[in-house]
Amino acid sequence: MEYLFIIMPILAIIGMIIVGFVSYRKGKLSVLREQQTDNKRQLEALRKDILSKDLQIHTLQAQIQSLNNTEKSQINRIESLEDKLRQKAREISLLSEDSLFLSTIDLQKTYDLVAQRAGVLPHVKFTRLYMLNDEGTMLRLVSGYNISEKYIEMIKDKFEFSVNNIPAGIAVKNNVPFIVDDVYKDDYFAKWREVSTLYDYRSYIAVPLLRYHRILGVVEIFIEKENVLSKDYLDIVNIIANMGALAIENCLFTGKLQELSIIDEMTSAYNHRFLLDTFDKEIERAARHHHSLSYIMIDLDNFKTINDTLGHLKGDEVLRSVSRIMRHTVRGTDYVCRYGGDEFAILLLETNREDTIKVIEKLRAAVIPLWESLPPGTNMSIGFAVYPEDGSTPTDLIKHADNLIYEEKLKGKHDR
Repeated sequence: MEYLFIIMPILAIIGMIIVGFVSYRKGKLSVLREQQTDNKRQLEALRKDILSKDLQIHTLQAQIQSLNNTEKSQINRIESLEDKLRQKAREISLLSEDSLFLSTIDLQKTYDLVAQRAGVLPHVKFTRLYMLNDEGTMLRLVSGYNISEKYIEMIKDKFEFSVNNIPAGIAVKNNVPFIVDDVYKDDYFAKWREVSTLYDYRSYIAVPLLRYHRILGVVEIFIEKENVLSKDYLDIVNIIANMGALAIENCLFTGKLQELSIIDEMTSAYNHRFLLDTFDKEIERAARHHHSLSYIMIDLDNFKTINDTLGHLKGDEVLRSVSRIMRHTVRGTDYVCRYGGDEFAILLLETNREDTIKVIEKLRAAVIPLWESLPPGTNMSIGFAVYPEDGSTPTDLIKHADNLIYEEKLKGKHDR
């Protein structure tokens, strides 16, 4: 019993300790469960917040992308408007230069202006300008922009191309612009592709220069990029072509007026002033290409007798007949001029001494029927000189031919 008395309190204490410990653990577990629940709530709230933030981020990204797209669209629209403004500015600039075109009466300068105006268009590599002959079969190269030395020499030599042999001829034959967006993909340009690579161009335009449905010529434009020939671009090309055609026509009309000043009214041959101006130019050209050039001097003998016996009107008729015979005897590229009074001069281009003598023989034979109806002694004394053997200047050649005429008159070789 004594043991029980001792043990019972101990057991009671132990029980209390155990109960207290159990209660403590239960309380601790309860707290931990509450913390865990709270943590779960916080985690759920955090997850929801993250999802919300992520949604906001996606929304913001979509808004940013939309703004970027809008901005790009606005930028593209602005750039498009700027391009159109620049295009219109170029058109206005070209139209404002119309007075410069029309104020120029020098035909070659006008050719050069047309070629240069076409050359300032965007992406242009080079240009060429041709004039069409009256028959509509040949195109003569007259100017160009940024062209090679080979084509510069062709311009100086008045080189002509058949309309059947060059792309520009298509514009002539169809009477509309010939437009190729990419010469590397065009069937017609298949035979020109090697040249296209050489000159590094990809697009091509040939525009006829039209005035009242008549083709004066063609301007060719060679462009370094493909697929750039927009409607606005072609509009400017047409403006240049129309202005160029008007300016060239104006010059040609002015040229016809000027021609009247260099043509002898009575005989329709070139006059003395034209002879001297042309003589210098043709000697320069002959020297550059190492060609011969011949000068023939013709003096009508006994012409005073014709005026005295048959009258001055008959004398004028004889002068016209002689001029006509000369012009029909020589080539179209040669020049028949009235030197003065009853004297004529002829410039034979690229003609040597042997061929000059043949021309003189043809002239003598051609005028024989004319002499039959005129007083005895009517004939013509002829002297000639060949560049460069007989002289290197017009003065030298004229003097040499004059001396031969004087010798012929003394010898009387030409008497009938």
